[in-house]
Amino acid sequence: MSLFQTDFLRDSTAVITQVAACDDAVLAFRKVSGLGVLTDLLNLSTASFIRTKENALSALLNLVRYDGKDAVADVSYSGSSKGRSKAVKLLRLLLR
Repeated sequence: MSLFQTDFLRDSTAVITQVAACDDAVLAFRKVSGLGVLTDLLNLSTASFIRTKENALSALLNLVRYDGKDAVADVSYSGSSKGRSKAVKLLRLLLR
């Protein structure tokens, strides 16, 4: 991955983090499969750098904070196998 691509991905995820805190963000993320993309960025096998992973995690936290468990439930049904597994674990923690 080039330096430009790395910087672009990091900066893009920073913007996405801010958008995730807006009203109706979960609905918008669902329409474009954005939740799955964010969870994929957290996958250890991706080429994402730590700052990109931090931004993706912050975006997911904002989505859960502002729209609760629905955001995580969506990943548990439509995410990758790893994403689904992580979402189920997170739902269990949230439901305690």
